[in-house]
Parts: sequence; structure tokens; C-alpha cells
Amino acid sequence: MSLAYAALLGMSWSTGTNVPTGVAYPAGGHYLYNGVVYSVLASGCTSASYTFTYQHIWFDPVNLNYITKQDHPLGVYKISGIAAPYSGTNCFFTFGGEWTDGMSPTLYRNAYRYNPVGNSWQSLTNVPVTDGSAGLALGYHRDTIYVIGGAVSDGATYKNASNGLYKYSITGNSYTTGTNVPYNISEAAYATTINSSGDSSVFIFGGCQDYDDSWGTPSNFTTNTYEYRFSTGSWTSRASLPGPARAGAVAAVLRGKIYVIGGFTGSADVNRVDIYTPSSNSWATGPALPSAHDGGAASAPDRPFNYPPTLLFPPDGDTICKDTTYGFDWDVVGPIKIIYNGEGTASGITNYTYILRTDISNNILRYTQDPSFATYSQVTTVPTNYDLALNQVGWWYWTVRSIDDLGDSSAWSDTFSVYVKNCGLGGEEMDPGKPLEVNARGLSVGSVELDVLSAEAKELSLELYNPVGVLVEKRMVYLRRGLNTFSVPVSAGGTYVVLLRDGARVITKRVAVIR
Repeated sequence: MSLAYAALLGMSWSTGTNVPTGVAYPAGGHYLYNGVVYSVLASGCTSASYTFTYQHIWFDPVNLNYITKQDHPLGVYKISGIAAPYSGTNCFFTFGGEWTDGMSPTLYRNAYRYNPVGNSWQSLTNVPVTDGSAGLALGYHRDTIYVIGGAVSDGATYKNASNGLYKYSITGNSYTTGTNVPYNISEAAYATTINSSGDSSVFIFGGCQDYDDSWGTPSNFTTNTYEYRFSTGSWTSRASLPGPARAGAVAAVLRGKIYVIGGFTGSADVNRVDIYTPSSNSWATGPALPSAHDGGAASAPDRPFNYPPTLLFPPDGDTICKDTTYGFDWDVVGPIKIIYNGEGTASGITNYTYILRTDISNNILRYTQDPSFATYSQVTTVPTNYDLALNQVGWWYWTVRSIDDLGDSSAWSDTFSVYVKNCGLGGEEMDPGKPLEVNARGLSVGSVELDVLSAEAKELSLELYNPVGVLVEKRMVYLRRGLNTFSVPVSAGGTYVVLLRDGARVITKRVAVIR
């Protein structure tokens, strides 16, 4: 077994709208409906003193808010959920769950199906376990939901984890048994995606393999990664989950890679995100959560980069000076790729919504005097700004497109226009009859400084006379078009005279230097 472990850059977490009622270990996850992938939270634990909710909400990654749906029929936690089609509609299924007062558990065998068309839940055939189950892993393939492992207990003396696998027929509303997991497992992260052979498998990551003699304190945490291949009905060990052994992590699939998020080690939560690639059986380090959590829900909306950058400066219709450098600025955020929400901590319940966006790797700035952009100049920059000096009088037009670290491109921004004019040193329109303007100033450090604004590139003669009229500096200076700055050192204070000779024209400036 080969394990490649590398760092993955290019994504960042931010905080979104809070969950209306904080929950831990809900039935949650990735749910595609009407072209949008929602993050579902149904049921769950709402406090460290073991209170539970029937809450059923969807996080909308387009409008960045929560939508309230019909309450879940059961108020429990460690309940598992998965999306799958039924009668032409993508529905959401839940299995098992646990209620407790902190002393003894009640585990449930219940299964439910949510249909968004009628906004209603339907009770299904119970999971065929004796006393109920919680912390199940789930997979989906064609007409079958695979119900895997889970904690089992009679609420009194018997407490364990299961290695069972039941195949639930969606159309038949019935179960058959499948190949058992090679070990007992509950509270594992799970995800269904394409395997190394190009067909589908369900993968399970970490989890706990048993309970110790104090109910509710899991032991025997694992870093196991196992693949169940639907086509063969067999389990295969894969590269182990990096980092500490942990349960209560969740998983989301983004472009064939599985993001395993958070988890509980038995003593502390982790903020790790580890990324598994089934095609190469390898791991990479993902961007860590802003804080450590377990028992959350995750989805991968993988929103397209279909909104453009926002142009900021120069504002549309602004006037700027020719041959003067301006910072062209815009703002852009990467598209949403993963949502993590409905989580707990080692000491309580939180209501955070974390949003993983791609970072921006490049921005393309186009600028032209042709409003149709049939011809244009173009620069590529990583920052969302670029210093630019425009060298022709008249109207200019500019627009920006951004590219994220997954290689996705945004739409082009709106087009802003700016008017470029010839400017004098004071910023006003430059007098066409005076293609050369000069400002001079004396510096207390012992120098004369000249600002020379020229309408064209040319060569001038510079002469500097000291306070008693003696020539102390004479040289040729070469001007470029636009603003030029020169500094001439002097040895004493007083009033100096500067002469600039432009052919027959002589420009004279007097400068006071204090030393």
C-alpha cells in the first residue's frame, strides 16, 4: 500500500450565516435538488446537557442562508443521512439515531425518507438490527443504500459496535445482508465516489471500534480507511487516514477527491482536513478548519465561478492624467466548494457555518480605447490591483477576469471607462502651448529637486547657480514623456537659480535651500 502525503494549497475557510439552532451529529450532508447542492441538517443534539431537536434545515449556497423544512419525525443525534433518488425525485434518507439523558442510551432502528416535492417525511421499514443503531456509515449505488456498522446497545448491559452491512432497496423498501466490514465500526466518516477502476465505491474513514465499560466514552479509535466496491461486494483496506485516530469526522466529495473534516480523538477535537484521492490511494493536507470540531455535516456544492470581479478604482467615468501611474483595483472572492456546519466541540455545541472557497491564482486585466475590445492590451497579476499609466488622451475602457486555484475562470467584470487628459503639475489640464512644466524646491538635507513634466521625450541643458551667482552644476538631462524628477546636491544654504534650456527657450526657477 502506498501513501503519498502532500500539502494542498489554494482554498480558504470563512464563516457564513450561523445555524439557527446549533446541533451536533445530525443527519446531514450533500443534497442535490433543482440544480443546487444544499447542505442538509436534520435532527441532532442541541446542548451538552443532552437536549435534542427535530429541526430540519437546508443551507442554500447561492443565497447563503438557511431554509426551514418540515421537521424530522425523530429528535435524536448520531443519526445518519444520505441523498438518493426515489420515483424520479432526489430524496433524503435517514437511518438510526440515539437519544440519551447522559446516563443510558436509547438507540433507534427507524428509517425515513424526505420528499421535497411535498415537503414531507415518510416512515420506512426499520433497519433489521435487534436494539437499534447509531453512528452508521452510508453509501448509495443505483437502487440501493448501504447501511454500514454503527453502535448497537440494548440501553443497559450490551454496548458495542457492529460490523454489519445491510443493503436497503429503495424501490422495494426492504433489506438484505451484504459482506460485513472486516472490523466493528461506528461514527466513521463516509463518502461514495468513483474508485480507481472507474466505477463506484463507498469509502469509510476512522471511527471507533468499540465502547469501553463507561457508556458513551468511545475507545479503540482507528485511522482505518476501507473501500467497499459495489461491483464486487468486497472490502479492501486503503491508505490510512493521516493524523490521530478519530471518530465523528465527516466527508464531502469534490471533483473525485474526498475531504475528511474534523473529528474527536477521545480527548480533544481536531481541525484537520485531510484529502483522499481514490485513483492514486493517496492523501494530501487540506486547509484546516478555523477551529476544532466533530459531529458536523459536510456537502460539496462546487459552485461555478459564475460571478465576476467588482471593479473599484478608478470609478466608472473618472478622469485621470496621461502618463501618470494609477492603481487599478478590483475585488473578487472564489466560488464556494464545500460547506461544513452543524458541529460540536469536546465541551459543547456550536452553530457555525464554515464555507470553503478557492483562492484566486491570477487576474487578467484588459484595457483599450476600443469599447468593443476588438483590440486591447492585457496584463496578468496575482494581486487584485495593478499599477498602470495610460499614454494616450481620450476614453479608455477596462475589465477584469479572475482565475481560481482549480483553474476555473470567472465571467468578465463590468466594463469601466476612464477619460485620460494631459495634466499639468497641479493636476489641471496642461497648456498645449507649454509642453514643458517645471517645479523646483529646496530640501533641508542640502539639495535642489526638480519635477519636470514633458509632453514628449527630449534632451535639455540644466544649469545651477549658487547664491553668489557662480555656476556650480551644468549637465544634460534626458526627459521621458510624462513626469521626471531630478535632484542636484548643494553644499550651502541660500537662494539658488536653476536654468533649463530647451532650444531657444529658457525656463528659470529660484529655489531657497536651508542648511
